[in-house]
Amino acid sequence: AVGNDVFRPVIADDLNGVVKMQIYDRFGGRVYVGTEWNGDDYPAGVYMYRIDVDFSPGNPETFYGSITLIR
Repeated sequence: AVGNDVFRPVIADDLNGVVKMQIYDRFGGRVYVGTEWNGDDYPAGVYMYRIDVDFSPGNPETFYGSITLIR
């Protein structure tokens, strides 16, 4: 089967950034902190993410969204 086994931010090669990704369940509980999330250990459902990227010192950007995990 073909699928997306891992969720991770992709940064262009010419940008060096410090990345921190947080994943939350639908109740707001944080289930993951890191840079590469594998949903194997989690039940199907909708998860929210927050990705903090600091491309240069003092210039952080934050991205929010959702992931739907389907089994």
